[in-house]
Amino acid sequence: MRRELGRVDNWLEWLDEDKRKGEEGTYARHLLHASDDGAFAMMFLVWRPGQFSPVHGHKTWCVYKVLAGELTEEFYACAASGGVRRTGQRARRPGDVTTASAGISQIHRLGNGGEGVAISLHVYGVRAAEISTGVNIVMNELS
Repeated sequence: MRRELGRVDNWLEWLDEDKRKGEEGTYARHLLHASDDGAFAMMFLVWRPGQFSPVHGHKTWCVYKVLAGELTEEFYACAASGGVRRTGQRARRPGDVTTASAGISQIHRLGNGGEGVAISLHVYGVRAAEISTGVNIVMNELS
C-alpha cells in the first residue's frame, strides 16, 4: 500500500478546490474511496495552521502521504506513570509516505505547525462508517 500511494502524484485532482481550504476548529476529513468489502477507506485530511490530531495510537493500520504544505509528526512513548511523553518530531513534506501499525507501538500526533494549509491522504484498514470511531486510540499526554 505504501508503494502504491507513493507512485501517484496527482491525488489532489480528486479533491474539490473548495474543500482544500480546510475548516475552522479542527482538521477536515473528506472521503475519497472506501472498498466494497470494507478492507480500507481513503480520506483527504485538510489541516489549517495550528490544527493537530490528538496524541494517539491506531486500532488499525494506516498509511499516509503528504500532498501539499508541511506537517509535523510528533512521536510519543508510554511512560511508567501511565501517560505518554514526547520523544521527538519530524517534518513531513509533500511526497513523504509514512506507515503506522495497529496498536500503541507507534504513538504520534500529526498536525500543521506552519503558516499555510497542508493536505494529506490517509488510508486506513477500516470501513468508511468506522473512520470516526475505528481508527484512533487516544492517549493521555503528560503535562
